[in-house]
Amino acid sequence: INPSNMLLYVAVFCDTFSLSASTRRLMEDAIVKYLSTYEALQGKAEIVFLLDRSGSVGAAHFEEEKGFVESFLTHIVVDVNATRVAVISYSDTTKRHIDYLQSPKTKCILSQEMQDVVFKDSGATNIAAALDEAYEVFRNARPNINKVLVLISDGLATRGGDPVPYAQRLKNSGVEIFCFGIGRALESELELLASSKQHVFSSSGFREFKRLARRIRGDPHEMAWSGGNKPNCDHLCDSPYRGESIDPGCCDHEAVCSCALRSGIHTCVCGPGYYGLSGLMGECKACPVGTYKSKLEPTRSCTPCPGSSTTMKLASTSIKDCVCKEGYTGNPANGIDCKKVTCPPLQP
Repeated sequence: INPSNMLLYVAVFCDTFSLSASTRRLMEDAIVKYLSTYEALQGKAEIVFLLDRSGSVGAAHFEEEKGFVESFLTHIVVDVNATRVAVISYSDTTKRHIDYLQSPKTKCILSQEMQDVVFKDSGATNIAAALDEAYEVFRNARPNINKVLVLISDGLATRGGDPVPYAQRLKNSGVEIFCFGIGRALESELELLASSKQHVFSSSGFREFKRLARRIRGDPHEMAWSGGNKPNCDHLCDSPYRGESIDPGCCDHEAVCSCALRSGIHTCVCGPGYYGLSGLMGECKACPVGTYKSKLEPTRSCTPCPGSSTTMKLASTSIKDCVCKEGYTGNPANGIDCKKVTCPPLQP
């Protein structure tokens, strides 16, 4: 595989029955490290997930498939101008639950809408129909953006004919196909569908599949927050005025109820000019003189102005507020250092 052309490389290792617990953990550690450090995960992609909804999966295991999707996306920013995703389930027929390639939304909305993806109308395993539906979704893909298909299946195709031609059509259109099989007997069939043998990963059952999903999720470091789409932070505190017009809410007056674009978690975040790891009422502090904070994000402190410069007030929001101290000249906002003003020597 050429890493420069690949957005993601996640592995659920095959033949799990023959591996010791320590060996499995080492393999999982390698996966988690890869996901948390691979630079391409900070970029843009179009990712389509195909979830097996056949009768053999069952409602409980279908929820684990959904959990795997959310874990898979833990370290990826889902937003209008970042990665866009779609979620399709398949059995006898397909159902397109989420399609952000056509109607882009954020990770915060994705977390909400994933709750509406439920297990029903189960039956046979029609992988061909699932691949065909994915092809239609990728018609709305942005040009020159990586296209990734993640297929999850717990059984061989039993309806819809040979899925290989449908997979080949996707690959011919530039889609990278990864196949995750629940059960070791699937590997040979999935190799015909995936972009290469290295794109096929198997687990012995849903127990290992679920454990890997938890390991992938880990504790992501948030780097992007959104105050749009009216996130709700009422769950963060108890208020005797809940539901009334005088309810002050849970967030500080200088914070915004925001959604983390990686995890999809809603929380109070201190706004520009104010710092604090918590944005709950009373927790946001104004940036001291000589510092500033321009982003909506939780921080322990504000950013100091460049050397020999300061701000003229508290709660500054931009480096443009930094000016040279008395006796110095320069323009910090434009990258010009403040230097001490010197006078020419007096003439006799």
